[in-house]
Amino acid sequence: MSRFVVFDVETPNRYNNRMSAIGIAAIEDGVIVNEYYSLVDPEQSFDYFNTRLTGISEETVMGAPTFPELWTRIEPLFSSGLLVAHNAVFDMGVLNKCLREGERRSRNTSTITVKPDRYQRVQRATTSTKLCGILPNR
Repeated sequence: MSRFVVFDVETPNRYNNRMSAIGIAAIEDGVIVNEYYSLVDPEQSFDYFNTRLTGISEETVMGAPTFPELWTRIEPLFSSGLLVAHNAVFDMGVLNKCLREGERRSRNTSTITVKPDRYQRVQRATTSTKLCGILPNR
């Protein structure tokens, strides 16, 4: 059995160090077995460009969980298979920055307990034509 965890993130501004949304799908043997989407309060301001590009604004994320709050829900899904992203360098970069920030914060508040290094190995992953061939076309 092969399991892939495909994800995509949106960011609020040009710094690409916080998320404003995340979508995740777990795929086993070519079948989507789990899907998850959430807006994320980045606790930062939004650039006009990013709001126009994604349709996500400060008002849209009002009341959404912060990344540390969300991580406790999505970490088991992230740990359940090989991480794949269309733009892996960008998406993994944002994820790693969020994890590092959470790790920095956790020294004082215990909000994130996972080490970001655990996910850095996937930063070099790219989607191959072999993988694309086994995924369903939706």
